[in-house]
Amino acid sequence: MAIRYCTPEQEAEIIRLYKSGEYSYRQIGEMKNLSKGTIINIVKGYPYTQDKGTYYSKLQFESTEKLKQEVVGVRDRAKQAYMYGDLASYGVHTRQWLMLLDMLPDRDKLYERLKDERNTCEQKAWECFGRGNHREFGSYADTWGLLSYIIGDNAKNPWGILAKESGAKSKSKSVKYTKASLKRPNINFSAIVQKANGFRLSDKSWEYICPLVPENDIGRPSNHRRLMEGILYALIHCHSIRKVPREYGDRKPLTEHFAQWYKDDVFTDLLMFAQVCPELEPAQPALLQLEKHRLVYGDLVPRLCDIQRGVEIAKEKCAESVKDT
Repeated sequence: MAIRYCTPEQEAEIIRLYKSGEYSYRQIGEMKNLSKGTIINIVKGYPYTQDKGTYYSKLQFESTEKLKQEVVGVRDRAKQAYMYGDLASYGVHTRQWLMLLDMLPDRDKLYERLKDERNTCEQKAWECFGRGNHREFGSYADTWGLLSYIIGDNAKNPWGILAKESGAKSKSKSVKYTKASLKRPNINFSAIVQKANGFRLSDKSWEYICPLVPENDIGRPSNHRRLMEGILYALIHCHSIRKVPREYGDRKPLTEHFAQWYKDDVFTDLLMFAQVCPELEPAQPALLQLEKHRLVYGDLVPRLCDIQRGVEIAKEKCAESVKDT
């Protein structure tokens, strides 16, 4: 068995060297005076005589439990990053949390899906690395590591010394979101006022949300507060912008600003407030669906009816899971 050749501390060192991506099995074997086969067995976590089918069955079972733990862990890390004002880390953890939430109901094919998602992250990380987009590279690389931890197969870091020498990971961590005014650890603004005839933001709420809204050149000078109220009303109540009451403005500016704010990540920032401010709770399901759409389609602006359909499906899945329990 592999344990005959080295102590648990030595095994941990071998696994660390392999996962760094800087060394192959053969190189590590030469460094530690062990055969390539022994290194493989140590890294994979099974002795020579163990059935590999049993090993992978164990991995599949453990990955389900790890996923449940990481759904909570990543959410807590997102909240902590927000509390410290680290909006770059907050964005990464929020995207990871949404991805893991989406996987949670898919228990039958979970292990395969985890590996598919990891492969996708690896490909996108390489694309971002090639374009010099260090922030996105760091995000995908971090997500690749999270998925590898959940899978538990000690996968080799695919970037190895290349990313280290280029400084891509350190550069990704130094890039912060530009909205520094959001660094408010204790948000306690007054409730969003719901009236019988519509939806209104209180003055204090708008004071905090206003910095999220970028300046734009869409048509005439806009009443951003009224447009934001109209779009939030639509996200909560409507399947189409056409159904938004005229008091919030014409359909064209509402549609144009919804598209522009989606591309400018305004709704991503609103989702951040939804997690720390219960008053935004009615809009949170739709904001979550907007972020799920962004993960798959990027800047392709979604239709409001598709977002609401996603909210309905999520509610149906939640109801079914409650019945199953």
